[in-house]
Amino acid sequence: MSDYKTISEIEDKLSSVISSFALLSRGINPDIVAEAIKKVTPITVKVVKGKERKTEVMGEFLFSIFLVALLFGVILGYGQVIMNGVLEEKNNRIIEIMLSSVDSFKLMAGKIMGIGSAGLTQVLIWMAFAISLFTSNVGFISGVKLSIDRNLFFFFIIFFVLGYLMYASFFAAVGAIAGNIQEAQQMMTPITYMILIPWIIGMGFSSSPNSTPMVLLSIFPLFTPILMLTRMTYVFPPLWQVYFSIFLLIITTFLIILITSKIFRTGILLYGKRPSFQEILRWIRY
Repeated sequence: MSDYKTISEIEDKLSSVISSFALLSRGINPDIVAEAIKKVTPITVKVVKGKERKTEVMGEFLFSIFLVALLFGVILGYGQVIMNGVLEEKNNRIIEIMLSSVDSFKLMAGKIMGIGSAGLTQVLIWMAFAISLFTSNVGFISGVKLSIDRNLFFFFIIFFVLGYLMYASFFAAVGAIAGNIQEAQQMMTPITYMILIPWIIGMGFSSSPNSTPMVLLSIFPLFTPILMLTRMTYVFPPLWQVYFSIFLLIITTFLIILITSKIFRTGILLYGKRPSFQEILRWIRY
């Protein structure tokens, strides 16, 4: 059932045979029948900055899925690395020794930036590999040609950095609050949904990336890194929308880091019972 390509080919062949039989049984000239049922292969053209570029729909779609999945996977994966690292150092009391030499904000920032640098390096390597694969006529993508806007890679880096900083600070705060890995996994579920939901929305709106719901949701800061990138891979949105979403994302990321750093500062040295929501709000107000 998952071999949709073979199923599609069977449907095309059966439709062609049935149409041919229906026409021939009515005494129509075989040459006319062959001409009438000839398969049409359209040439798709993408308009970028007023210029037409020939491209392949499937190639564009696969590459868009790859970019969004790469952003989703790296943010989620490295966010969990930060959370587990903070939790391990907290439980082993290593964090107390580290805090004797550096304040809590610098410690959290160092973890996020260090692991994020490793993630960015890995992302750049994967992107280079993907571009070489998708632009070559090798293997399962034989014949696929891409028309990729170079600005897309620039904005991809911006969304990766801002999205990573925003969600990594969430994961760092979870690691500081939780007492063990089971609690941490429970607390990270809402964060995972915040990353997963925009990906699902983006796939659902692939046929209408510039519709009003898609535009509004892509400007919502928590969804911006995934959804705005998804829109860019389909049809590049107006630049004012892109820059406005980045502006909101920067402000939101700054506020989230400010809040989570206060949670991290207090929670990292607390052990035993998991704090309540009211206690966490009190930490933020300190």
